[in-house]
Amino acid sequence: MSPFTFPRPCLPAALLACGLGLCLTASVGAVERLTSHPALDYFPSPSGDGRYLAFVSDRSGNGDIWLKSLGVGVFGVPRQLTLYPGQDSAPALNRNGSKLLYVSHRTDPRGDIYVLDVLTGKETRLTDFTSGDSSPAWREDETSVYYLKEEAGGDTPSLVKLSLQDRKEQVVVEGARSFSVGQGGWIVYSKGQKLIAVNESAPGAPIELTDGRGLDLWPWFVDQETIAFTRYEGDTNRDGRLDTNDESSIWLARWDFRARKQEVLYRITPSQEFHVYAASSGEFLYFSDLKLRDIFRLNLREFFSEYATLAKAKDSALMHLDRGERERALLMMANISTNLVADLPLSERADFDFGFVELLRESQRFGEASRVLDRYAQAEGTLGAFRRIHGLAISVEQQAGSLSAVHRQQLVQDRAKELLAIGSERAADDTVKGLVLLETGKLFLLANEPLIALKYLGKVEGFKDKEIRAKALFTRGKVYRSL
Repeated sequence: MSPFTFPRPCLPAALLACGLGLCLTASVGAVERLTSHPALDYFPSPSGDGRYLAFVSDRSGNGDIWLKSLGVGVFGVPRQLTLYPGQDSAPALNRNGSKLLYVSHRTDPRGDIYVLDVLTGKETRLTDFTSGDSSPAWREDETSVYYLKEEAGGDTPSLVKLSLQDRKEQVVVEGARSFSVGQGGWIVYSKGQKLIAVNESAPGAPIELTDGRGLDLWPWFVDQETIAFTRYEGDTNRDGRLDTNDESSIWLARWDFRARKQEVLYRITPSQEFHVYAASSGEFLYFSDLKLRDIFRLNLREFFSEYATLAKAKDSALMHLDRGERERALLMMANISTNLVADLPLSERADFDFGFVELLRESQRFGEASRVLDRYAQAEGTLGAFRRIHGLAISVEQQAGSLSAVHRQQLVQDRAKELLAIGSERAADDTVKGLVLLETGKLFLLANEPLIALKYLGKVEGFKDKEIRAKALFTRGKVYRSL
């Protein structure tokens, strides 16, 4: 059973057990920093019992494995477990923290797998120089280990299972680049884009879990059906491609593997970060922040308590927005949009989503705004018009900063004609006409044409929709200040 309850269609089962989901009020969703060294600390691996954390650090001048105690009242200075001149990486503690799998390059530049007895310091080499080996992981009963193996002369690794009893190997998946091992023979892996699930009993029947619109990497089983993973959504460094040099965040999803159905999907950490290598133990989710160069953890039980009901989640998002905590507010609104309003009547869901789109546009998150609009690609009538209006506005806002004044004005004029055409099509619909006039005015303000902007914004004054009138009045205030 999961230690967490997800707020769609209900909160995680054991969260509500013993009333735990109802009594958390302090430090909701707080993120705890576990390392604070000037060096780069990354790749957290908690023991299954949550008492220890292994991680990689270059604080000694070289990439080595370090161990930190996480017991209550015993947070101490980490101790170094490996001392070799070659790079050591990819730690994987067993359930009680007594044994450590890791990759070492001390004698093989391509990497070999070792197992270390943490108490005695005794090491055993599990693989040799005939292949490049990486990403070791324990089988639940610790009788076998899994790792990625790349044969000499090859450039595509395979996921291999190695028995610790007879040292026999078995290829589980060809072409995997990251993976996680769950219970009952389930494995989730990525070949560099989608997350895919497979059961060892039926390796020829893979199940695609994500759609591949971004890059989903480094999965981790939180429980039997819940996976944390790293997602890269857009070309944030604008080099023309989506890869691991772009910004990333940690996500968490639950699937019914056999029904091939995703049940919930939550973004756990904000966008515009470099958060990678999710791992979990108990109620905590661990991750690396490559920008801050340290390891953090988040209490999932507290995180999900903010989403106990739709009303509570909306109130929390607005509270964060009022406090100036925009990133936290956007994170919550994204999760509300994906999960809590998903089953509402279309008009109610759209009311929330289009408000969310406006906030994303103000925050210049144009890619995220467009993805929300995509949900209404088949919508007709008022909702279809709203989607087209926001889409046209985004098409200008995305390009405005990179265009000359002349080209920006031309683009605005072209899009304004398209907007006004939508208003003419929906002439009997005041909400559409009001939004058309509002967005047309905002576009001309973007083109540094304040007088034309005022002309369109002023026409909204006679409309019945109070919200549209208020937005137009606010925008007119911006125009007057600019004058």
